[in-house]
Amino acid sequence: MRYASRVDSNHKEIADRLREAEYSVLSLARLGFDAPDLLVGTGLHNLLFEIKTEKGKLSEGQKEFFKNWRGPKFVVRSKEEALQIASQFLPKPVLPECGVCSS
Repeated sequence: MRYASRVDSNHKEIADRLREAEYSVLSLARLGFDAPDLLVGTGLHNLLFEIKTEKGKLSEGQKEFFKNWRGPKFVVRSKEEALQIASQFLPKPVLPECGVCSS
């Protein structure tokens, strides 16, 4: 098990594209412990994304995490794939009105 990891070269562009589509995105990449790279959500729903390049493979620890995690998780290789999965499994993002931000 690795305790810190590098991010894949497509990590930032995938996270940025999901944010542009108004999904909440939290990078978990530096967490280590074979945890997935991104937590993506909207409303009360969340997905875990493991970012891989086109030819990237899951480590044994990541395979074990995926086997044991009971929530939705996906291996994502492109921003298009990430957006397609998010739009299929998450409700349409709606930014809440800010109750303390009124003018």
